[in-house]
Amino acid sequence: MAYASYLEDIHERLDQQIVGLRTALEDPSVRAAEIKREAQFLLDACERTLRQVDELRELVSDPHFDLAYEITQLDKERAELQSEIKLLEAERSRLVGHVRTLERDRRASRGT
Repeated sequence: MAYASYLEDIHERLDQQIVGLRTALEDPSVRAAEIKREAQFLLDACERTLRQVDELRELVSDPHFDLAYEITQLDKERAELQSEIKLLEAERSRLVGHVRTLERDRRASRGT
């Protein structure tokens, strides 16, 4: 859950910055329209980012989504499949050897 904690930290910092910015926007002493437009643009961008962070945080904190477990399971499955491949390769080699022996014996029996 380290990633979820990281996202939570980002969320808290942006949320604090939004509060400060919103306070400045509502301050009647701030008169420059351009500053307010830029601040509003920044505020909108922060709010969009916070929504995205919330979505990601929900995803990574979902108990059904455990990336470490998934990686461990996939590594285990890969190891099992590699072991099975080795067994199948050994069986194939044994069968190829057996076929060659049968062909050799068949050729030898025809030659006599």
